[in-house]
Amino acid sequence: RKPEEIIVDDLDIVLDAISEDNIDKYIQEQDYLKSKNKKKKEENLKLQKELNYHKQKLTKETNNRKKAEYELIISNFESNKRLLKEKVKTQQTLAENQINCDSKIEREVKCLKLNIFGLFLIYYLVSYFLIWKLGWDFFKWWSLIINATLPFLFSLVYILKTEKTFSPIEFITSKRNHYTKRIYKKYSFNKDELSRITNDVKQLELSIKDFKKKLKMQKKNKIRV
Repeated sequence: RKPEEIIVDDLDIVLDAISEDNIDKYIQEQDYLKSKNKKKKEENLKLQKELNYHKQKLTKETNNRKKAEYELIISNFESNKRLLKEKVKTQQTLAENQINCDSKIEREVKCLKLNIFGLFLIYYLVSYFLIWKLGWDFFKWWSLIINATLPFLFSLVYILKTEKTFSPIEFITSKRNHYTKRIYKKYSFNKDELSRITNDVKQLELSIKDFKKKLKMQKKNKIRV
């Protein structure tokens, strides 16, 4: 309405609507809304504080867990490094012992071959000497008997003892194995132990390499410890 259209009766109606009770009720409603908004803000603030607290707690727990993981990696890394150092030292000692033993074995095998060669050489030298001294007509019959009898007797004794036919290569191989067992035992060398230690060294080297990768990833991710 326009101001000039408002009449007295209308003003009375408005004044009746704005009574003291209505004003008090309005004020109470406004106070209630303010109190409710204030309470809501306080609850939101409290909730935000709780969220921040739990967030900080979770962050701290995560950092502690990562720190523990990092320290465990460092501990295992250092432990494996010390163990590797000890294993390598043991490996070197065993390898040196093996080289020493193998050289002695080869020396004995070489002596065996020289002895075999010497026996054949002596046999033929004696044969030539007897032929020169006694003459071929006399010695040829003895030569036939000796050449037929000695190899047979030697082979028979060898077969009865080893249950194998005689072969120079197998004989030398058998003696080599015998020398190996005897010398390894004498110098307390265990080839299986060397193989086991060598395998342990390889496994530790791979483990240390893996730990280095993990440490590199930890630094790359900027984990605070």
